[in-house]
Amino acid sequence: MAKSYAAAGRARTGAWRAVVFGTVTREAAGARVTLSRDLAAEVDAVWAALTRPDRLRHWLAEVTGGEVAAGGTFELAMDPDAGEVARCTVVDFDPPSRLELDWDHAGEGVSRLALLMEPAGRTTRLTLAHAGLAADGSVYGAGWHAHLDLLGALVEGREPPSWRERYDAALPVYRAMVRPHAW
Repeated sequence: MAKSYAAAGRARTGAWRAVVFGTVTREAAGARVTLSRDLAAEVDAVWAALTRPDRLRHWLAEVTGGEVAAGGTFELAMDPDAGEVARCTVVDFDPPSRLELDWDHAGEGVSRLALLMEPAGRTTRLTLAHAGLAADGSVYGAGWHAHLDLLGALVEGREPPSWRERYDAALPVYRAMVRPHAW
């Protein structure tokens, strides 16, 4: 059973912003993490942040090899100090609405990451679905939660939050989503 959690928090500006958590579900092929964000940015700006190495490094990781393009393969240095690399193969590249990757992070096995953009004037709804995860999904849920907060700040021109602080705050919520389940 999927659970959604929401809470309110105050941004650095003092304005209240909703903090919406994603879901973690169990499927036959493994855990699935799904998150959505409504971004105050046009779809082309969001697409550029998902596909251009000079933008990816600000919210996700440094592209250390290859190309984010139709049929392309590339590597992301997720934690260079620990030698963690995500090897990605582009399986669907439909600008500016869909990017789908086979994701192989640090030998965990291949999973599927899909990023869907729905434009609505000067805003974009981004939905991320990461399926086929061998782990219970809580770590990926918190990680993607924190990365999408950084992405939002990038495309909206805001000061980026601390990834570590966002991750640490989100992890207990995502762990609570999976705790009742026998993974």
